[in-house]
Amino acid sequence: MKEKIRENPKNPRHLRAKSLSDYWLVNREPDLNNLFDLLKLQSAVANFVKIVSGRDIPVEFKVNNEKSTIDKIIISADLSNIDATVGWAIHETLSLIYTTKWITAKLVMLVNNDYLARFQQDNIKDIYRTRKRIITEIENIYHLIEYWRLDDFAIRTSPGYKGYIAEAYRLYFNPNEIIQMFIAEIKTLIISHKAPEHQYTFNSVLNALLVQVIHSENYKDICKRTLKNLDRVDETTPMFRIYLEIKALIDINHIGRLKDSEDSLNLAIEIWESVRKAQSLLGTKIHWEKSNIDNPNDFEKSESDDLTAKVLKAANLDVDKKAISVSHKEELKLLSNDSSNKNQTYFANRRIKVVVLKDLNRDLIYSGRYIFFDTENTHHTTHAVLEGINLGNQLARRISFRNNERQTHFSRLQQGKIDKRLLHSVVCGNDAIFYREKEETFPAVNFHISIDGSHSMQGSCFLKSLKTAVAIAQAGYLIRNINVTISLRYQVVSDGARLPLVLVAYDSRKDKIGKIKQLFPFLKASGSTPEGLCYSVITGLIEKNTTENAENYFVNFYDGMPCFIVDDSCCYEGKPAMEHVHDEVLRMKRKDIQVLSYFIVSEKWKIAEVKTAFADCQYMYGKDAKMININDLGELAQSLNNLIAKPHKCNHFI
Repeated sequence: MKEKIRENPKNPRHLRAKSLSDYWLVNREPDLNNLFDLLKLQSAVANFVKIVSGRDIPVEFKVNNEKSTIDKIIISADLSNIDATVGWAIHETLSLIYTTKWITAKLVMLVNNDYLARFQQDNIKDIYRTRKRIITEIENIYHLIEYWRLDDFAIRTSPGYKGYIAEAYRLYFNPNEIIQMFIAEIKTLIISHKAPEHQYTFNSVLNALLVQVIHSENYKDICKRTLKNLDRVDETTPMFRIYLEIKALIDINHIGRLKDSEDSLNLAIEIWESVRKAQSLLGTKIHWEKSNIDNPNDFEKSESDDLTAKVLKAANLDVDKKAISVSHKEELKLLSNDSSNKNQTYFANRRIKVVVLKDLNRDLIYSGRYIFFDTENTHHTTHAVLEGINLGNQLARRISFRNNERQTHFSRLQQGKIDKRLLHSVVCGNDAIFYREKEETFPAVNFHISIDGSHSMQGSCFLKSLKTAVAIAQAGYLIRNINVTISLRYQVVSDGARLPLVLVAYDSRKDKIGKIKQLFPFLKASGSTPEGLCYSVITGLIEKNTTENAENYFVNFYDGMPCFIVDDSCCYEGKPAMEHVHDEVLRMKRKDIQVLSYFIVSEKWKIAEVKTAFADCQYMYGKDAKMININDLGELAQSLNNLIAKPHKCNHFI
């Protein structure tokens, strides 16, 4: 049963024919300003490209004057005709893979003086210009034939793509307009009774070539006009005779007989030569010199000339594509993981996608797409960040001994490395001439600090949490073997549905500490509490960044129970949500990730509420869960200090 299309009062899609893309993209009008719509389109087109090419070719939206290459397919951000965007990407991919490069270079050798003498009746005044014009004419015929050959190949190998490919042809080649102009031209010749003396341009010949699509099974659904009313036209009409000649040569419904680009070029040469011969046999003069292909300033353009030029640009893979801004492209790169199946979790027998923003930057903050950034009211967060840095400096001085290393030399051993100073004793029967050195260092510690960014954290809860996270990051910056990652848990709306979001705001492995001072003041608490829905992704991030012999810690700051509305039929709250968090925490612990959970108590909470809530927190996070007074986080700093200062040694011989 087909899914019903949601009605959009501004632009109701239910009032028009259903597009092919409606079945896999969205059931509403996509929005260029919604990067998730663009990301879905980009991911979908990438899948089409991968299927037709058998390669993982990246697909990106156009920025500035970018063009498609064998290493990257550039698509338009115009969402008004997504089917055409898909069809054009398929055709460009096939063209870049299966079209022989520089095949038309053969024409330079072919069109020599002897060739000119065969087809030029008049004296040639400018041989160079004439050769250039003939080569250009044959090239344009070739590009059209090659376009049809590749489309036919795609439809024969993947019949389901026919609709996309035909829609791209309809949009960029305007077949109905070409056919209408061709009919008007033929009718004018019949009425005027001056057909033999009519002055033709090369565009007239191209129009006769372009209307061949009306006989094609591949494009018949997009051609609304026919040539039936021209069946009784006198075949001596020169342009109609040329049309019939081209029709017989192309045989568009059997164009699959052309196996490669060289076959297409040979057919283009045959068509050009046939038209040249036809002008002498029919007693008419074709004014090739007036072709706007060679010099568009030589004569006044007509509407037909403009349309033909547009079609030739399309045949040469040069079409106008709507571009996005550089900042939008950078945001799409940050969101690219959302298009994969890696960032997801499962709840209530359904798969929920988790959005991951892996890099906090100014473009992201000032994009205006995320409600958890505040670019105006930054006074309190700035103060919290500065306090956190000062607290981090104090913490680093207390644990500076972690930078110390000690090596102990053990000599006169039975195995190890040879001690050259004892070699002389071998003659005396001493075989204890070996030594080993023992290195004693503190193990690496990886902290992943995750802060609940929900609306309930607004005010002192969020500021104190931010301050403590910054303090740990500053201490990690000053002390060896302490890596700190700070993430925040938010929500985002995509396709009308809410999705949990993980914002990786700082990663000491790649970010400088100055990033915290510059960008953290723009953070704020907003939205609901996805809690455990984000933990599967966070677990993956911790595992990805772990190193050998390192101790991994997940440090969680939160102020309440999970509460997140996935959609109208699924709410993440109550006992099911607590069970989900409990399972995710156990999963972390099974992967040797120690969980430090700090339940932040606000002064507005009542004692009874606090006891009940904390009991639930202990069920979710285990007996190690701690309750912290928001007015005094000294005990939190002390517990973390004790953790970092553990006298565990990483002992190994070298």
